[in-house]
Amino acid sequence: MPEGQVCVPDDRETVHGLWVSPLKGLQENIRGEIPLSPPTLITLHELLPYNKLADLTNALRPDAWAEPQLPVLFKLEKGAVIVEPWDPQYGKEIEIKPNGLEEKTAAIGAPFSRLWLHKGIWRPLKT
Repeated sequence: MPEGQVCVPDDRETVHGLWVSPLKGLQENIRGEIPLSPPTLITLHELLPYNKLADLTNALRPDAWAEPQLPVLFKLEKGAVIVEPWDPQYGKEIEIKPNGLEEKTAAIGAPFSRLWLHKGIWRPLKT
């Protein structure tokens, strides 16, 4: 953002606001410093390749919009997993096994199609 911009949360859906780069936001999320909601987590991953607003603007296409598809939430004994519409198993019968999810955590910027809520932090899972 340009110098002097102030982030003002609405105190309903957002109660804290700050301007950070997508990379820093994702790094702070994994460390538990800035807990991100699933939509914000996905949006920041989508913004990672763009270093400048002009790069993002040039990448936008008016025909890029399609019918929305909603993610599917699977509750676990401790936490939850969200399966995104681009997951290969989306729309099929899925069994989520909580054992081993920690080893499936994706690195920042790596492809993912599921989010795992673990100890209050949403983490992307490797595709």
